[in-house]
Amino acid sequence: MNVDWKALLDEATVKAYTKPIEINADWVSYRFPPDPYGASLKEGRYNIAGESGFYMASGIKCAQAEVPNHDLKELYSITPQTIYAFDVISFATAKGLNDIVLAAQKNGGHQICQELSTHLTTHHGLTGVFYQSHQMLQQGETGYCVCVLPRADQTIDEGFMQPYPLK
Repeated sequence: MNVDWKALLDEATVKAYTKPIEINADWVSYRFPPDPYGASLKEGRYNIAGESGFYMASGIKCAQAEVPNHDLKELYSITPQTIYAFDVISFATAKGLNDIVLAAQKNGGHQICQELSTHLTTHHGLTGVFYQSHQMLQQGETGYCVCVLPRADQTIDEGFMQPYPLK
């Protein structure tokens, strides 16, 4: 399905759906050793291959559901903070787009979400999205994720997350 993001996402709409997301001590991220602060360049729901993406989940169960081969990675706690991100859940509900943004990768779900995040970063300078976990939904449960999409020249600092559990 083709979506005209430019028509759907004017400045006022992006501003209305950009929300403060309160990250508490339950939020985690599976990271690759030996550089857990490096961004994953592997394709994900909201980043294309070669594009930086920092993914975090609203709890360990959600992270395990979302991250293939999580047992090969190290678990990190996200430092409690407020992240301003585009609320894909509310936006998709209001616009009748839930089915496409929650679609499985094989059904084009990743491509639609990547187009959305590319539009947000390119045209609006927004670098974060808040969304419902597709994998948890498939299990009949609820979980949430945030993807931070920094510019190629940006990194996160060591204060952003720490080895699990948070001390």
